[in-house]
Amino acid sequence: MPYVLLQHTVADYDEFKAIYDADIRYRKRRGSHGARLFRSADDPNFLVMLFEWDTLEKAHTFASSSELEDAMRFASAKGDWKLTVLEEVEEDEA
Repeated sequence: MPYVLLQHTVADYDEFKAIYDADIRYRKRRGSHGARLFRSADDPNFLVMLFEWDTLEKAHTFASSSELEDAMRFASAKGDWKLTVLEEVEEDEA
């Protein structure tokens, strides 16, 4: 299963979350099977998101889209952000 891992800091978590939630339909239409959102225990404005995609091609398309760049700016992303396209190799039970 392909994934996109996105890490960044936001200026305001509540502002970000409203935009993130509104974007769910957009991601689903483009092949996303869902996402997991994590916050740093030490900095609640540092976020890590793991998006699951139905194909590697769609994951790459999302990762390189101008819409994602626009959404990051609109969602109050601060500084640099890191994005990685991943391909699941193995899943363990422990």
